Amino acid sequence: MIIHSENISVWLVRKWVRLYTMGLPAEDKKTRRDEIDSDLWEQKQDAAGSGNGTGAAWNIFGRLLLGIPDDLSWRMENEKNVQRRASMDLANHLIRPSTYLNLIMVLVGMGILFPIGVAAFVVAVVAAVVPPVLLGTIFIYDKGVVNFGPVAIDTFPAALFVSFIGLVLVLIEIFIANVIVSALRRFVSVRIGNLRIGQTP
Repeated sequence: MIIHSENISVWLVRKWVRLYTMGLPAEDKKTRRDEIDSDLWEQKQDAAGSGNGTGAAWNIFGRLLLGIPDDLSWRMENEKNVQRRASMDLANHLIRPSTYLNLIMVLVGMGILFPIGVAAFVVAVVAAVVPPVLLGTIFIYDKGVVNFGPVAIDTFPAALFVSFIGLVLVLIEIFIANVIVSALRRFVSVRIGNLRIGQTP
């Protein structure tokens, strides 16, 4: 029963430490918990040497109750230190030339990649629409005149020729898509749960 009471007191102290260190940096939490564990170990060793287990349980519980103001004060002081360190880190970043160099590189990259992205989107839309329309010309030419710019497709040979061009373009697109997918599978790896896609040996 004595050991049980001591274990309960230790458990309560550790839970309280976890509660008031919640949200702090991991290093600060570990340092504080290690300090408390060291104090608990010393109290338990003193109790084992004196043979007074009940006294150790009450001492530990008393440390929990009487130490609450100091623990809360430590928490507030630690938060001030965290804010101070964050301010110093921000100041260090602001005075480093590499920070502004990286910012310039990001802005330049955005300026270069944005028009490339717009152009790639336009090309993708055209590639997705034009070849299928050309390929389907042979099925719709007799429903009405089909115009591609100044050229009117109103005969079977003309529709057949246009459809053939559409078929060639579709095959080229499929080939390019396979090349892109193969390159992505070789150089890019994506993991979704237990499923891994890409970089196959």
